[in-house]
Amino acid sequence: MTEINWLKISGMFRSCLYNKENPECPFNEYRKMDQIQQMQTISTISEKTGVQLLSKCNACKSSCTAIPAKVFEIENSNNFKVVG
Repeated sequence: MTEINWLKISGMFRSCLYNKENPECPFNEYRKMDQIQQMQTISTISEKTGVQLLSKCNACKSSCTAIPAKVFEIENSNNFKVVG
């Protein structure tokens, strides 16, 4: 597998590189694995399988929805310094 494809796939195993989500995403099942399972799986992926995963991703990318940003309110601001 080429270095670029391997890097893209390993990034997709953790989270979407495009900050989107889709129930048909080919990487959903891999994201449910723990890190050890992910490393074992990615080390065994062939070039053909990698290209298939990336092409499926590109095909369904247009129907993905953006992942909403998570905003957390800080209740205790005494422990934080405002820089500005």
